[in-house]
Amino acid sequence: MSRSSALELEDIEYLLKKLFPFYRGLSGEGNTKTFEEIRRYVPLSIIGLKPGEKVHDWIVPPQWAVSSAYIADKDGNKIVDFDVNPLHLVVGSVSINKELTFAELSPRLYRHKTISDAIPYRTNYYGHDWGFCITHDQYEKLKIAEHLMVVIDSRFDYSAPMEIGELLIPGKTEEQILISTYICHPSLANDNLSGIVLTTKLARWLSERKNHYTYRIVWCPETIGAIAYTALREKFFENIYAGIVIATVGGPGKLGVKFSWDKKHPINYLVNQAVSTYEQEFIRYPFDILGSDERQYSSQAYKINCVTITKDKYYEYPEYHSSADDLSLVKSEYIQESLEAYKLLIDNLENDQIYDSTVKNCEPFLKKHSLAEDLGGGFLPEKGSYSSKELILWLNFYCDGSKRLSAIAQLLNINFNEIVVVAKEMVKAGIIRRL
Repeated sequence: MSRSSALELEDIEYLLKKLFPFYRGLSGEGNTKTFEEIRRYVPLSIIGLKPGEKVHDWIVPPQWAVSSAYIADKDGNKIVDFDVNPLHLVVGSVSINKELTFAELSPRLYRHKTISDAIPYRTNYYGHDWGFCITHDQYEKLKIAEHLMVVIDSRFDYSAPMEIGELLIPGKTEEQILISTYICHPSLANDNLSGIVLTTKLARWLSERKNHYTYRIVWCPETIGAIAYTALREKFFENIYAGIVIATVGGPGKLGVKFSWDKKHPINYLVNQAVSTYEQEFIRYPFDILGSDERQYSSQAYKINCVTITKDKYYEYPEYHSSADDLSLVKSEYIQESLEAYKLLIDNLENDQIYDSTVKNCEPFLKKHSLAEDLGGGFLPEKGSYSSKELILWLNFYCDGSKRLSAIAQLLNINFNEIVVVAKEMVKAGIIRRL
């Protein structure tokens, strides 16, 4: 392992351990602390939206906070306690302080369907209700208790803003790539934290290099945050060429790709080329209306083609939305593998430009441009492959100022990186130019 790779793994490990304890929701102290930590890596800007503010068809909710929440038996022994694991409380629960029988309480208890010792993750942001999430063992203990004291001390703050993190990395062109991840799941490692960590590292990498595209990077609460962001930055969305939504990138399973809504968009070919470099048998997911914030960015008003590279995709791994999705499941090396795939995707996007031939009257004299050997006559074309000379001639034929390199690679049925290498040689020789 190289020194740079070892340092990157250390960074990822640090961020995982540092950020996991922060209680992140749609807004609140945990989100603010997370942004403060991200700022150690990139110059993040914070956008604040007031509760009650209308964003498209939605309303920004108030900030929800919890002082304590528990269920105790008649002797005061806490059987379920928010302080032990915050997933015990349904997110958005209203306050209650009441003695209940098990029969009265049971409709508000939620258990994991398959993992008996896992606490499920449930939310009720807009319902003005309450509930508890428990293990099967806790359920049995509650069942035999005669009287149960149920306490939730929560509050809703209509003055505290919902925060969105934003970073704009200028490139040579105003055409943009949108990168977005969500920050609102507490105590879940793969489904949320892994995306925050990877996006932070990817943003740092992008900020340290020269880019063709401008990169618009967003850390926001899922759904309402993305909706609010589109409302705030709508005038810039016409400049967005493609999008990347980062989610569930730290599990032990295979790499997977969720493709965008338009099968013909170049980003689908480019992400396929990027991930196949690391895993030939990666999992392919077609665009689906269910998922993360690609639902918002790909909606009718914007139609942005967004792709996602995952490692144990949301919905599909057994620990999903439960306390079993913790730091024992997610490893820094898993996130590192996903990060490298995302970097290659971005390199592919950067290299997938339109070129125009400078030699349009017949083919170029390759020897003159140092692109052919002096000795001729020995060349024989081989079926199923291209010589460097053939690729140069094909590129000169197709580079007419209208086609991206990805389209030419698909026409020739060759690896994208192979054609990028030849195009760079031709640019250096002066027989094609990048538009």
